[in-house]
Amino acid sequence: MSESKICAELFFILEQVPNSYISLLPNNYMNRLKENMSLEHYQSFDKEKVFFKQEFNKKTVATLEKIYNTFWK
Repeated sequence: MSESKICAELFFILEQVPNSYISLLPNNYMNRLKENMSLEHYQSFDKEKVFFKQEFNKKTVATLEKIYNTFWK
């Protein structure tokens, strides 16, 4: 999967996270994701579908795990 699609997945997921957690990420992290994401892939997500039923790439999940362990734990 391309980096732009992974950025789209990360952006979509992190949009669901409370701002109190987002504020713990490095400055402009969300902006960098948004600038590098595939808009077409982002728009393919069903915002009405239960979050955990979405299919995310393994690299996206690994990056989220790293974010959690580095910034939120």
